Amino acid sequence: MADRQRQSGMMERVMERVKLKPFDAAAYLDTPEDAQAFLEDAFEHGSVAEIVHAMMIVGRSSLVAGHTPAAGPGGDRSREAGAAGPLSFADALEILKAAGLRLAVVRPGPTLTS
Repeated sequence: MADRQRQSGMMERVMERVKLKPFDAAAYLDTPEDAQAFLEDAFEHGSVAEIVHAMMIVGRSSLVAGHTPAAGPGGDRSREAGAAGPLSFADALEILKAAGLRLAVVRPGPTLTS
């Protein structure tokens, strides 16, 4: 019991000194290839909500900020998407275009079956 309390106290002291910054993936999307890989992963492995969230992250990236006509003041419509309502299909297409990407429909390749 005493060891657990001592460890808890040590952890509290460490956490008081550690300064963490919020992580935002948008800060790391510097090229159209970065945005493409990020969105491909979301489309392949994510739910609809995760895909929308990924699109909004791309919308906050330096690739897109200030370039979309749907952008509000400051040019960043995606930052206010929670308050402004869900991301529309038109907004998604604008984000892709501003990021140097386009939406394409492709047939899936053959799948491996057991």
